[in-house]
Amino acid sequence: ELAKLLGIPAATVELASRRGRKGIVAQNFVSNDASLVLGNELLSARDPDYPQDQQVNNTAGYTVDAIRGALSPYEGPEGGQMPTAESAFDWFSGYLVFDAWINNTDRHHMNWGVIDPRNALAPSFDHGSSLAFGETDERKNRLLSDGNAAIRRWLDRGRTRSFQGMPSMVEVAVTSLSLCSPPNRTQWLERLENVSDTDVRAVVDQLPETGPAGLVVSEASRRLCEAILRINRERLLDGAATH
Repeated sequence: ELAKLLGIPAATVELASRRGRKGIVAQNFVSNDASLVLGNELLSARDPDYPQDQQVNNTAGYTVDAIRGALSPYEGPEGGQMPTAESAFDWFSGYLVFDAWINNTDRHHMNWGVIDPRNALAPSFDHGSSLAFGETDERKNRLLSDGNAAIRRWLDRGRTRSFQGMPSMVEVAVTSLSLCSPPNRTQWLERLENVSDTDVRAVVDQLPETGPAGLVVSEASRRLCEAILRINRERLLDGAATH
């Protein structure tokens, strides 16, 4: 739902439960006459020495520039709209902006790909490692009580282990925007700037508090999600302005 606010094509995912266990149900975005080719395959096709089986811990050669090269033969995702000719990388730059906004640190080289034989970037998928998913409610409440400065310090310490050098996701996103075509770079920043706190609250408030399998989203989770999205929006816009 947050991806829609930025105009990011994303996998359709709904909350679900089965036999008392919480989970999700995701719609398959690959039709029967097509296949998903993952990023590690694309990168290793360009560089035979690329460590395609390594997903985390400072993957050598996994850089924004390498992704740009791997995506150069491909087009943007089906159904997406951008102001100029839509290269796959210009769209992927938007995916990285989205990652930085939601604090998704898990965009490793098997968490994106292209649809073959359509030669188009796949929708964004697998956003589970985001929005403080691994923190307890006790920790979330403590961050909230300590205020925005404490939350920002906590976010500043965050790193993505997948990319070479383990930079922050804001650094990854800002680097990608610097390599994006100028009209589309402007478009991603304008879309991000135009997302309001009211827009975010409307998405968060759609989440049920409880379901058949018990608690779904606590109040601490809701409020910290809103704070993360507000602060990361500022971090991204500030980073892009000074890069």
